[in-house]
Amino acid sequence: MSRLFVVLFAGCMNSDNNHPRYANDLQLFGDVLSTMDGVDVDSLKVLHSDGSASFQFTNIAFPNVTGGTSPSLTTTLQSIANAATATDRFVFVASNHGGADSTGSYLWCWGETKFSAASFAQICSRIACQRQAYIFGQCNSGGFIAGLAGRPRVILTGTDPAGVTHPSNGDQYDEFLLRVAESMKNGKRKFTDIFAAAKAADTAGDNPQLSDSGGVGSDATLLTGP
Repeated sequence: MSRLFVVLFAGCMNSDNNHPRYANDLQLFGDVLSTMDGVDVDSLKVLHSDGSASFQFTNIAFPNVTGGTSPSLTTTLQSIANAATATDRFVFVASNHGGADSTGSYLWCWGETKFSAASFAQICSRIACQRQAYIFGQCNSGGFIAGLAGRPRVILTGTDPAGVTHPSNGDQYDEFLLRVAESMKNGKRKFTDIFAAAKAADTAGDNPQLSDSGGVGSDATLLTGP
């Protein structure tokens, strides 16, 4: 059985912008992804705000939690690049704030630092897994597609490069991430199906985007193995 590496990220920017929905988003995905074959406490990483929050997932009672800082995100992705093989699988999920400037889209990290889409793609280019999925829920998330798009990757974003994303009714989750997680909890395992269901269920008027040039999104084994 191949290993399933998972990174759940929410930098949250600072204490004033550390909204509960970001932790709720990571909890949703942790609950469903911790049940997949090939994932364990060593291959699932949580990066959230200052690292002080605790999580408990369905099949991983005490997941590894670190801060959502820029150095922590870099180190985590590099560690996966060093450990993962071509036959392994990788899923990255980002809740949190995002933005865009003259250099392109970025993720906000804890400490009010920006992690650019270009830097993210460069680090992820070292990950050897031939089945990779990236799920971005932040504003301007569509700007992460261009640098990542390629044969082994399916990419789901909550909006286009210039768009904003919205919380769900009641502000408990990010709308797009909630719908993606619901699709997975309802048994969908192909990311093309997961995306279609999430887009159809959207109630916030977001503009979700899908990139699947290599057809990885139609391969259920990205989640199920082997």
